[in-house]
Amino acid sequence: MTESGQRECVKNHTGAPPDGSTCAIFSQGKGRLMDWFQQLRAALPAYWPPGTPADVVGYLQGSPSAIDWRRMIQGGREQMIVLGSVPPTNEDWVAAGVAQRKAVQTIRYADLSTFIITYGGFIRRPWGKISTLSVDLVRNYGTVTIPQFRRNAPRR
Repeated sequence: MTESGQRECVKNHTGAPPDGSTCAIFSQGKGRLMDWFQQLRAALPAYWPPGTPADVVGYLQGSPSAIDWRRMIQGGREQMIVLGSVPPTNEDWVAAGVAQRKAVQTIRYADLSTFIITYGGFIRRPWGKISTLSVDLVRNYGTVTIPQFRRNAPRR
């Protein structure tokens, strides 16, 4: 643990932590570890309602391949993903301007073992960007990324 109470992640050559898990952040004052996905779900609970699959991060139209996501990142853009455990409606895709672009893929937490979701926007629902997992992104997730989602979430 660092002085700030965060666990630093040491990565192996694949970009993943040595134990194969994702990096976790120590939630100060709560005395427990919270990974980035737990933080995201806690910040936007309406998009992961009870009774829906707990491991679904979201949905995308495009490739479900980590290799393709890495190529996109290397090219200067990131794969966008509609967040939440409930599949987007056709109206959600139309509002985002990507209706019927490609087959819809369900992305689960395990699919993102060397990635992290960063803020992508809100168009009817929260959107994230599939970004490369890094110590800096994990370290700042609760102070940078989560506030971006909360600040821009529609008021219900």
